[in-house]
Amino acid sequence: MNYQNIFITGSTGVVGKPLIRKIVENGHNVYALSRTNLHNEFFKDLNITKIEGDILSDGLQEKLSDKNINAIFHVAGVNQMCSKNPEHMFNANIKGTINMLNLGNQIGIEKFIYTSSAVTLGEKLGTEGNEDSKHRGYFLSKYEESKFLAEEEAFKFKKEFDFVSVNPSSVQGPGRVSGTAKLLISTLSKKYPPLIKNHLSVVDIDDCTSGHYNALAYGKNNERYVLNSFQSTRRIKYFIHKS
Repeated sequence: MNYQNIFITGSTGVVGKPLIRKIVENGHNVYALSRTNLHNEFFKDLNITKIEGDILSDGLQEKLSDKNINAIFHVAGVNQMCSKNPEHMFNANIKGTINMLNLGNQIGIEKFIYTSSAVTLGEKLGTEGNEDSKHRGYFLSKYEESKFLAEEEAFKFKKEFDFVSVNPSSVQGPGRVSGTAKLLISTLSKKYPPLIKNHLSVVDIDDCTSGHYNALAYGKNNERYVLNSFQSTRRIKYFIHKS
């Protein structure tokens, strides 16, 4: 099997949890980064090896040196759309990504799948974003800025492995109750009126999971792939497919 041993960050989040199940179901050995004991039973049930630490930790190379890791899924990140102090978000999203890329070089992996975001496309208002969109030159949120800079650093980082960026739009589905999901749930339940009149691009959690795994199997080096199931005014296809 290609990429028999996989290391994953952010394995218990909205994107990571279903992804880690899919990775296990496809027969890979999984090593999951975790800084708490809250998910030990989850890891045990799936026969996953827990690696203690976080994306800014030193010493991960030593912990993984004998695991023969073939690929890394870097899913972990911080999303704080309206934070008054975004320093932690910038630190995690940018420095954390660089740390994981450096780890990939240190342990000699073959492929790195990076969970970026569709906000990094930065398409001009009123246009449809895609993998080749040129950024508008200004940011609509600190989150967009942090992910844009992180992706920029990731592509220019000197890597000794194949690198694929996956750019999901707003991930919605079972397990998501915060952020934009909270607004959607409140609106659909008619508890509160919509706060903002806007179009929302959404990727279903199952599509997002499949897209990430397909990035491992078929994603091309130094390419990015937008994952999107539909937009609030019309349906469009999500991008990743077997090529």
